[in-house]
Parts: sequence; C-alpha cells; structure tokens
Amino acid sequence: MEDKFRKQLEVAKLKLDEIEEILASGNAEDVSGAYEQIGELIKHLEKSKDVTADYLMETDKDLEYIKQWTMDHKEDISPFRKIFTRKSHLRLSCTKPFNYSMRFL
Repeated sequence: MEDKFRKQLEVAKLKLDEIEEILASGNAEDVSGAYEQIGELIKHLEKSKDVTADYLMETDKDLEYIKQWTMDHKEDISPFRKIFTRKSHLRLSCTKPFNYSMRFL
C-alpha cells in the first residue's frame, strides 16, 4: 500500500510539472483548467494518503510509525497546495476596488 502511494505521488508530480508549464503560458482558460487539475490531484493524494494510513493501522503498524508516515506524506503534498494557493493570491492581486468617489464634471 505504501508503494502504491509513492507511485501515485510520483505520477502526480509529473502531472504537476506539465501543469506548471500550462500556468506559465498565461492563457486564462488554460490556467483556470490547470488550477482545477491541481485541486483534483490534491484530493486524490489526500484520499490515497488516508487510505494508506488506514491500511497501516489495520496491519498493526506501530503508532509512531503511522504518525511519522502521515506527517512525511503530508509534506509531500504541500508543494501542490502552494501552487494551488497562488490562484487565490492572483485573483486578489488582479482585482482593484472601484473608486465610487469620482464625479463627472
């Protein structure tokens, strides 16, 4: 089960590399889709991590081992989250408040 998670993580990293190329293109439609893909990768990896942790508990692995495994792999997912959170930062930096105080002469 742990090996399966590692393989899924490696495949997700390859996909993330491809997605980062799309993000660099700057095409608004492509960028929006790319962020959706990153969100799906995160969901998939989180679910896989949880299933693997459950498996480790069922197979009577040491609690400390399970804690450490979970923390290590939470860190493995963090680069995906960092890129995904750029979306909200970009959205905030691209919006300017409208100045209602301007008057027409």
